[in-house]
Amino acid sequence: MATPNSLALEIMAEMEKALDDAAYISRVEKRINDALDEIAVATNYNMFKTRSTFNTVNGQAVYQLPAGGREIEQLRYTDTGEPIWLLGTQEAARVGAKLEQSGRARIWMEDGVLVSGSNTLYQFRLAPVPNSVLTIERTFYYHPSEIASATVIPIQDQYLPLVRRFVRASLLFLSQQYDQADREQRIYDRLLDELVKQEKRKVAKSTRMRTSDVRRDGGRAQAIFDPAHFDNILL
Repeated sequence: MATPNSLALEIMAEMEKALDDAAYISRVEKRINDALDEIAVATNYNMFKTRSTFNTVNGQAVYQLPAGGREIEQLRYTDTGEPIWLLGTQEAARVGAKLEQSGRARIWMEDGVLVSGSNTLYQFRLAPVPNSVLTIERTFYYHPSEIASATVIPIQDQYLPLVRRFVRASLLFLSQQYDQADREQRIYDRLLDELVKQEKRKVAKSTRMRTSDVRRDGGRAQAIFDPAHFDNILL
């Protein structure tokens, strides 16, 4: 699997650059990271998702994702598989959620960010406030940020041509080879556009209707509500 260092050396060899220039290698690795950042933003971070666990602390309601974490997809207890549901502040008030009560957390809410040193950490709040130590699995999207030189690049190999084109375009532009840089940039833009379209066509991104959403009697279309939508998860 490719790393920023191995990919940087590959690109430099293709461009007939000296492979013993450590400073230049670092600059190329930085541009590889820039390419990953741009791909992540363009694809809504679909390729940058991970899963890990954390333990609750007795009496602690607020927790943070690791550095780079940007959006939670799901929280669930590992002992029972029970999901912890996302609620907004107004929705929590509507269903009568007592956020300060202690017990087994049933919901989670976004709680802004926490600046910790050089990192800005995504914060979330559990309610009721955990009163014991339990293990929760979190699935979340993350920003690639700065990938270490020898760390495997966290995208599948078929997406590496985008990274190569991005880096080549940048290096050629700095070398004032503007025509070649423009050609590489146009190829990169085309590949990125195709990647975005592929991500939108994924089955997981398709709208799925419930059985109760479809009329079977041939009558005029109208809303059909499933009572399950109105269950109070706190009861």
